[in-house]
Amino acid sequence: MLRRLVRFIFWTTTLALLASGAVAFVLWRELAQDLPPVEELLRYRPPAATLVYAADGSLIGEFFEERRYPVSIFDVPRHVKDAFLAAEDTEFHHHQGVDFAAIARAFLANLRKEHIVQGASTITQQVVKQLLLSPERSYERKLKEVILAQQLESKLRKEKILELYLNEIYFGAGSYGIVAAAQTYFSVPVEELSIAQAAVLAGLAKAPSRYNPQSRPEAAINRQRYVLRRMREEDLISDDEYQAALAEPLDFEGSRIGTYSVAPWYVEHVRRLLEEQFGEGFTSRGLRVHTAMDPRWQDAAVSSISSGLAHIETKWRLRVSVDRLKKGEFESYLARRRASGTPNGPQNAIVTEVVAHGDDPGVHVQTPWTTGFIPEAELIAARGSVRPTFFAVGDVIVVDPIEPREDGSSRFALDRDPQVEGALVAIEPDTGLVKAMVGGADYPRSQFNRAVLAKRQPGSAFKPFVFAAAVDRGFRPDFIVDDSPISLPNGARGLWSPRNFGDKYMGPVPLRTALAKSLNSVTVRLVGLVGLDPLRDYLDIFGFSARFSRHISLVLGTAEVTPLELARAYGIFATEGRRFEPVFITSVTDADGSPIEFPGAHARFLPVMRPETARTLTDMLTTVVESGTGRNAQKLGRPAAGKTGTTNDSKDVWFAGFTPDAVAVVWVGYDGSRPLGRRVTGGAAAAPIWTTFMIEVLDGQPVREFTKPMLPAPQSVEVAPDALAGPPASTSPDESRVPPG
Repeated sequence: MLRRLVRFIFWTTTLALLASGAVAFVLWRELAQDLPPVEELLRYRPPAATLVYAADGSLIGEFFEERRYPVSIFDVPRHVKDAFLAAEDTEFHHHQGVDFAAIARAFLANLRKEHIVQGASTITQQVVKQLLLSPERSYERKLKEVILAQQLESKLRKEKILELYLNEIYFGAGSYGIVAAAQTYFSVPVEELSIAQAAVLAGLAKAPSRYNPQSRPEAAINRQRYVLRRMREEDLISDDEYQAALAEPLDFEGSRIGTYSVAPWYVEHVRRLLEEQFGEGFTSRGLRVHTAMDPRWQDAAVSSISSGLAHIETKWRLRVSVDRLKKGEFESYLARRRASGTPNGPQNAIVTEVVAHGDDPGVHVQTPWTTGFIPEAELIAARGSVRPTFFAVGDVIVVDPIEPREDGSSRFALDRDPQVEGALVAIEPDTGLVKAMVGGADYPRSQFNRAVLAKRQPGSAFKPFVFAAAVDRGFRPDFIVDDSPISLPNGARGLWSPRNFGDKYMGPVPLRTALAKSLNSVTVRLVGLVGLDPLRDYLDIFGFSARFSRHISLVLGTAEVTPLELARAYGIFATEGRRFEPVFITSVTDADGSPIEFPGAHARFLPVMRPETARTLTDMLTTVVESGTGRNAQKLGRPAAGKTGTTNDSKDVWFAGFTPDAVAVVWVGYDGSRPLGRRVTGGAAAAPIWTTFMIEVLDGQPVREFTKPMLPAPQSVEVAPDALAGPPASTSPDESRVPPG
């Protein structure tokens, strides 16, 4: 009887084990068939941030979807690796991907609680979970994790698995991988992490938000002490190291380069160029992008624009209003602003009443959301304090909320940021390198890059191209042209009568003087000498993005160009007749340091103008600086050539100039079509910014002279005819008053 019972138990147990094994085998096979191939991890490259560097190698920006900088495991200090092993997987070097004892403990704990409360994932399991599986918490996913972990251990060395883990893990605060975490929380490279710092980062692996040292420092320290204790228990650090780590003071402020903090408009333009070449995915390719930007030039450009715009507002007492409305337009304007804006921060407001006298002088305003009052003490613009009478009812101004008033309205202050905008672009002519670029007064306020995107009328800064066409056809600088009033047929509009600034005329003058004094009537007469259509053909050599319309007025600068286009065109004079594409990006490498071809990384110089023509125009443009509208540039104290530009009602003012070492263009104006005022000209507003910039960037550089042209003996005095080649073209009425700059 006993023998039968033993046999029964034996066979029953055997059959149960076989059945269980069969079920397990079938289950294992079914799961294995539905698993992603672990071979993917053998070729896996973690997404890495693309970094942008200045010409001196300093980091100026970064682009990423996940902020990660992959590192080789051999560059990670031993104590950093040990901290993570102590916190996450002390048996890492002894198991084959799975710690079955830990799984059993977790299984019993979860069984008691009737839901998953404890995990037992090894570092290998965490790698396959992060990179191959979904984050769901289920027994099926856990079984898949076990299978894949064992497969991975059979194909990769432990060091490589740990490298994948340290580069992939999320540490909070937008940081992926150990390198980004070290920078974010401690401002140090991973090689310089101390034991105490490493323990903090290892503690983050469990729950980055719960143990974030910047937002929850007490929880982070408690977790760090747990990690240090585990390191000591596992004999990964000595007692002295343990005590020193506990006592080490920690600063969790950290630091990181801001993508748009150093040279924002330059870096953003680089981003656009990279996206055009590589597509949106370039941000995760770990590219290393080296640019032509010179930090010293860039700093000079920023400070010159900033101080220059503030000086302009101060000197000419420019209105700080951004618009002027009629009373019937108030409500519709406020409704539009309400639909597109926010009541937080600086906001547009309409002046509804001006209180000039009494105990509480100031300005009453209406914003899209509330009424308010600006006391006289808060009427401070970029140029200084202003009186309430500086404003009129209907002015639109920018205000900053301060505090509510007792009557329920709001108290405001006048926004002190200058409303005038400016742009500067500077190129090294010998290389075509764009070494500095500023696209506006304040990047946080407006990210629009006026240096490369804003098409504005260049005014008289366009005239050198017209004079170059004449010189290229044999007209020398001493050729005499009549400077007197001129009227041209203008179709149905009658006559077009371009006038000189101030209606002043000089009679017969040499071309050199006409360019220096920016005489409009002489410039228009040159069209009769060159021909309108031949002139338009000639302008193609300067490489402007669009062919200009057949309007005679284009010779006075009514066509629209960007500051970068104008700088490139002036670069032809500076390089003695060669045109180039401005270079922003000088080289690109992949994450391994291998070069990647990038179009335009090196300037290609194309001869487009006779060298003697370019030298002659340069010589004529030095006269503009010596005795013409660009006299402010004399303060540079070295040879300089350039031309001012001022459009109708001073809506745009310019100075475009160069030395043998640098070409720079400065534009000043409002974003809209609002005039700066008739007293604000290119020579008085833009040229000082240009000069300030050039003085700083050329300081300490040897003085270089321009190559003098081989000019023949003076021609006999000859007054050019007034006839125009080709039929007249229609022009807008206000193009008759283009000032000289």
